[in-house]
Amino acid sequence: MRILTFNILFGAYSPAGRLEAIARLLNRAKPTVVLLQECMDWNEERLEELAKLTAMPHFHLGRSNPRGSGKRYHLGVMSRLPLENVKSHGQSVLAHSCLEVSVGDVTLLNLHLNAGSEDVRSREIEHLIQAAFPPERVQNERLILGGDLNALSRHDPYPDGLGDVLEEVGVTKYGNPISHQVMDSLEETGWKDPLQGEDNWATRYRSESETPIPTRTDYLLVSPPLEPSVENCEVLPLPNQESDHHPVMLELRF
Repeated sequence: MRILTFNILFGAYSPAGRLEAIARLLNRAKPTVVLLQECMDWNEERLEELAKLTAMPHFHLGRSNPRGSGKRYHLGVMSRLPLENVKSHGQSVLAHSCLEVSVGDVTLLNLHLNAGSEDVRSREIEHLIQAAFPPERVQNERLILGGDLNALSRHDPYPDGLGDVLEEVGVTKYGNPISHQVMDSLEETGWKDPLQGEDNWATRYRSESETPIPTRTDYLLVSPPLEPSVENCEVLPLPNQESDHHPVMLELRF
């Protein structure tokens, strides 16, 4: 089973042809299940269009809360296998949403956290730890948590003074010094990070400066019962600038 998560940037409306470029990327990767973030103002027909381009007959659009602009950054799931037990979490609390689906005996949670503040993200994740994936569930069920968490892990190889470096290019949402509250809370809950320690780990490059700054905010985390089944986890290249985020793909072997 291959799981891919991808923030597609503002619904892939522009430039023209970007949705088709994303479809080509997905067709090369051949995932079993795709978790999409930033399906901005999509309806079921827009998601169905991408599902048809990628031969994924099963799909669901998770409605997200509106941003200040009124835009809604919906979540999408597409799959080659049937989707079951579909539900949403945290609609009254989250900036966006958390969409849960089951594929066989594996449950996937597609999550997009607040982009503005680590304190807000921490409140979101604490709510979800209580309401959607408490530690006892993480320890005992076959779960995958994927999406754009807008949070940095202390285990990734960032340089000293990262907060200062990011401030120089106008990025302040992680704090200075950098706060790791969100990822620390998930680690304490029991989630495992199969991409941790890999050489190719960055999913977004802050390029306002001459030297792009590698960061990772996109994750595929697994619960302990799934960890022995992890075959591979990798960040995929973007040959045609399909988004400002790189997709991450996880391969499980049962």
